Amino acid sequence: MTVVVTLLVCGAAFGLYSSLSGSSNQLPPEEQAFVNQFVSTGAVSDFGGLGEVGFSSSDARCVGNNFVDRVGLAALNDRDDGWMMAEELPPELALPFFESMSDCVDLKELAALGMAEGAEVDVALFDCALDDLSEGELVELLAAPMDELEIENGATARLLLPILGNIFDCAAQLPDFDLGELMELDW
Repeated sequence: MTVVVTLLVCGAAFGLYSSLSGSSNQLPPEEQAFVNQFVSTGAVSDFGGLGEVGFSSSDARCVGNNFVDRVGLAALNDRDDGWMMAEELPPELALPFFESMSDCVDLKELAALGMAEGAEVDVALFDCALDDLSEGELVELLAAPMDELEIENGATARLLLPILGNIFDCAAQLPDFDLGELMELDW
């Protein structure tokens, strides 16, 4: 359980970004400077490891542009830049951040890739497990503070329990998938 939640949230928090928002040259200079810093900060960590699954600086640029549009440059400039390298987003930035990511990338695909890589299993398992989750529910789950990602938390359980059930159902349906391997994961 902990592995799934950690992979899903951390994998996304460190870098699910994309570039559908158009040319960054259209931004005012102050916004362009923020987005450039946002992209270069993410690039230092290979976008939290998501570069390994195809995440790029153009993806980060899209998220940065949309994030500035959602939160506002003044609000972002009022904070210390350390949040960009933190292990967890500040709670007040998490929802607009993941909504911005949702505008730019296929969150389910990246979450499934990140989870599969971390658990060292076939990505088809997590593609299937996340299939019933709406984009809004995935954004809500990713934006939840890590200390709330427990089955005992009712709001989180509403999202996590179906995913956990789907993981086992999907594993049983996938050809050549060893359920014993799934049971050996550090839940």
